[in-house]
Amino acid sequence: MTLRSICFVLGLAGGLYAARVGSEEVLAPEKKLKSGVSEIVEILFDGSPDASIEVKRDKIIATLDAKLTSDYVIRRALGDHWTELSDDQQKEFIRLITGLVLLAYTHKLNEEYKPAISFDAPIELTQFTVEIPSTMTTRNRQVPMAYRMARLKSGWEVYDVYVRGISLTQNYRSQFKAFFETKNVAELISFLRQKLSNQ
Repeated sequence: MTLRSICFVLGLAGGLYAARVGSEEVLAPEKKLKSGVSEIVEILFDGSPDASIEVKRDKIIATLDAKLTSDYVIRRALGDHWTELSDDQQKEFIRLITGLVLLAYTHKLNEEYKPAISFDAPIELTQFTVEIPSTMTTRNRQVPMAYRMARLKSGWEVYDVYVRGISLTQNYRSQFKAFFETKNVAELISFLRQKLSNQ
């Protein structure tokens, strides 16, 4: 499990609940973010006997699929190469990336300490974007985070997560960019399939 994995999962979680565009005030995205993150954390750290790692992973993927808003972070991470994928490839790419991130996080989940996550007041960046500072407290450290959300036609969605000032979207985009220097999108899909099947 890596810190990047949990932060990426929580970034997807924040995208679960989109506030409808309309008369919502700037506080609305903060409320929606808290709801999404809280739901995923509760699933991850469900201590009931029948809550196996596989069950937790399936619940999270099902929750993400049901809300249909988690793909925005992933699209931004892939950058311009997103348009090179067909509709079916885009759907599969989202499933593969989500599955791999959750595997990385849930692999040693039972050994982990449930983090406490606090949120500060949202900061309005522009008319359509806000930043919500957050702190994730684990057993022996505090990790400063910030969720950036944009108001789209579908509502408020997370478009980036910063951890200690570093953009996770840009981090993943750099990795994909390095991959595409020698390979194409079909090879990326094949690579992700194989990586997931080997877990």
